[in-house]
Amino acid sequence: MSQPVLVRSSMRTWDFTLLVIAGIGAFVGGWIAHANGEQGVGIALQVLGGLCAIGSAVGLQRRIARRQWVTVSDNGFTISDRGGESEYTDAEVRSLAIHLKSNYSEGVEKSITRTLLIWLDESDEGDSSERLELKSTYKTGEADPLADLIERLSRRVHDRARMLLTKGSTFAGKGWVLERQNLVISAKPEPLHAPLDDIAMTGVVDHKLCLWRRGDEEAWVRIPIDSVNAYVLKWLIDERLAEQPGGADAPAAGGGLGRVLFERKPRAAQVVICVLGGFTLSLLALGLIVGGIVGNQNEAIPLILGGVASLLGAIGCGYGILHAQYARFRCHQFGLVKRGVRHSKSLRYEHVEAFTYQSTRMYHNGVYTGTTFVLDFEPVDEHKANRIRYSVTLHNADTELDNLRDQVAGIIAARMRRDIASGTEVVWTPGLTFRGDSIIYRASGLFSKKNAVTIPLAEIDSYKMEQGQCYLFLQGGKKAAAQENMHARNFFPGFYCMLGLINAAVASHEVAAEDLAEADDDATAT
Repeated sequence: MSQPVLVRSSMRTWDFTLLVIAGIGAFVGGWIAHANGEQGVGIALQVLGGLCAIGSAVGLQRRIARRQWVTVSDNGFTISDRGGESEYTDAEVRSLAIHLKSNYSEGVEKSITRTLLIWLDESDEGDSSERLELKSTYKTGEADPLADLIERLSRRVHDRARMLLTKGSTFAGKGWVLERQNLVISAKPEPLHAPLDDIAMTGVVDHKLCLWRRGDEEAWVRIPIDSVNAYVLKWLIDERLAEQPGGADAPAAGGGLGRVLFERKPRAAQVVICVLGGFTLSLLALGLIVGGIVGNQNEAIPLILGGVASLLGAIGCGYGILHAQYARFRCHQFGLVKRGVRHSKSLRYEHVEAFTYQSTRMYHNGVYTGTTFVLDFEPVDEHKANRIRYSVTLHNADTELDNLRDQVAGIIAARMRRDIASGTEVVWTPGLTFRGDSIIYRASGLFSKKNAVTIPLAEIDSYKMEQGQCYLFLQGGKKAAAQENMHARNFFPGFYCMLGLINAAVASHEVAAEDLAEADDDATAT
């Protein structure tokens, strides 16, 4: 049996403690007011203090009463609360859904709230199936406390689905039904049908399970990934695709860039602002120009010039509306497309020579207002004219932009490792260079660069990223051996290159150790 995991309510009590303290303060303030002859104020403060105390007690009691825990066993789980315990076995689970919500503070992900919904088999009395909700919040970077249970139940539902399909039955979720050879999607005016052999690729994009049909650039259907059995549906289709090697990698029609994974365009707020601004400036321009023509001759020129300036502003707003209509940033399987009002650029990932990713948190008067993300893709000389730079300001992170960063950085990192293996010195950032099995670090001084320091890759023990800086630590060292700005050109490709080199060295060392152990065993046996 595992340790109980809280899945409902909270263990937090400090908020009610503060409410009690506030109530005591209000009651004391009322007593002081009474002593000074302010009867009305004193009574109001004492009533307020009493209400705070009562509200704190009632709220804390309700929170305690709602607390619920789950304890995982080898073949089931137990849910306990103030009402007692209820035991369930894995075999009773019929369907499930998983919802993950990232919790941010000033644009930085601090924790994840996971909600696991479980549907059980119908009881013998014919009642409708029971639904369980298990919700937990854990810090970013920590493991989900119910990860093992989720994996086990997912496999259980997956095995049940395969058994149903083998018997000729169906497996269903919200808005879809999976048959042995077909997938049926609920839609109006009539359902959509697709043979499973016609589905070429799956993917999770913007929290949707996307399915692409052969020959299509756009996703055929998008199913919320946190809906009932959506994860299992992806699992089943991926297994089928694995039996057809290369099917998911075949480029679709669309200029050789493959299928569209996600698209970003200007937000609707931009259109609204431009429409309102354009309308206001147009009226202002009309009023100023007419006033300049029919009004006082001495004021005519300033008024007309003001009207012309307002008219130009209105034209600028019109261009903003046009830009919002046409501007697109598209991520494909094998490349990118950025389209504007006047031109369009496309760039394959394999032609990207350098990649820079920047994320800058913005503040106004100490209040966080959003994070500006900038992705700069610098192509090789042959495709220099197709350089793509995309920037956007968001309140929180964009998972798909992070995935794109990792994908492009991984491609460039693989190229870096090949160059290093051939004996070439590879520049990572202005302050870091790969040379053989070491990193040459040149820290920037106040007026000039300091002497270079050689850092063997085998001695790098850990790294830390915080506030836009990356720190490398050596084995047994408490002070960072190297520091680099994460906004530096090619930082992420070089970072993934470094991780790949370290992992390769560790794997090679483990293989060598195993070979040595086997040789020792053979020598002992002889």
